[in-house]
Amino acid sequence: MTAKHRPKQAAANPGSGSDGLEKAHAALKAAYDQIIIPGSWKGKIVSTSSITLGGTQQNDKHPHAIELSYAFWIAMIQPPKTTAELPVLVTAMTGRKDRFVYPASFHVDARSLMISLSTYVNRFQFSELIRFSDGKRLGAISFALEGQENAWRVKSWNIGISTA
Repeated sequence: MTAKHRPKQAAANPGSGSDGLEKAHAALKAAYDQIIIPGSWKGKIVSTSSITLGGTQQNDKHPHAIELSYAFWIAMIQPPKTTAELPVLVTAMTGRKDRFVYPASFHVDARSLMISLSTYVNRFQFSELIRFSDGKRLGAISFALEGQENAWRVKSWNIGISTA
């Protein structure tokens, strides 16, 4: 590659590059720490679903096939004690053999600006969620969050369905 065709390098600039990015991520984490608190979270599903249907082999004492299906929605959620609304990736998963102590999991990743709520549903609930999502009838969503940073637990969750 000739010098004429070689890309120009960016000039050094204090506050830019990885140092500036680290500062921005630290500021976001501090903001998330103030907003993400235990309590009752409420919001609304704002997208249609994206669905994946599949299966996998469960390798245990007696190998067998299990369903592995999930659906995604985007919701705008309001944490307790604030008027801020945060985008949350909501997932409904079915077909898992595991038994869960809590009905959902909650994860926050301030580095990627990602908040996710993963719900564990049975086949009937999954089918109903898909049916109502296709009819654009999913609405309000709420969940009760307890615990603390890096150890969040979802005590309960629900998604409202309009009957129109």
